[in-house]
Amino acid sequence: TEIYTLSLTTLFRSLGARKNMNSIKVISAVFVSMFLVSVGTVRAADEKHMTIGLWAFPPAAGNPYTGTTVPPILTLPAMFDGLTRITRSGEVLPSLATSWHKESETTWVFNLRPNVSFSNGESFTADAVVAAFAFLRSDQGQTVGASREVADVIRVDARDALTVVLETAAPAPLLPRRVVPVRFPAPEHWAALGPQGFAQDPVGTGPFKVE
Repeated sequence: TEIYTLSLTTLFRSLGARKNMNSIKVISAVFVSMFLVSVGTVRAADEKHMTIGLWAFPPAAGNPYTGTTVPPILTLPAMFDGLTRITRSGEVLPSLATSWHKESETTWVFNLRPNVSFSNGESFTADAVVAAFAFLRSDQGQTVGASREVADVIRVDARDALTVVLETAAPAPLLPRRVVPVRFPAPEHWAALGPQGFAQDPVGTGPFKVE
């Protein structure tokens, strides 16, 4: 799997004119969002570097759990993946999970994609999913946007390295759709740096990494 590099550039505007941006490549935020949603993953056509121009930097920088609003929803999908993804037509498709099924009224089982690595070399396994949901259920995790989408998930277990079980407080038929905003950081890197440090040096499984 090839990894591409991503850099973010803020677009400064005045009331009358924009500052000269000829020295950088600007991809409009609207185009980027449509591109990410339509193809699921991003690949550069002629080179392995992409610069995204935004009107403001994401407030939480590279924290993957804050991507439910603009502007982070435009940049985080390039660096991080979730269990599932949604197409422009609203269809739920596999991402880091290859399949899923409901084992009981309150239990969902997700089968994970094998041989996936984070951009720093860490392996993506069920333990990364367990660690992510553990953070989202913590006091600090309850303050980020992604936690609201999965607030009814009361337990997450790794059945084996590539199988994760999510238990909800009540029947949750739309859970595969609702887990889309939960994107996964490299767990060892996250644990070493903490949320603030990781936000400045994000590592995910997405097609781009920040340099």
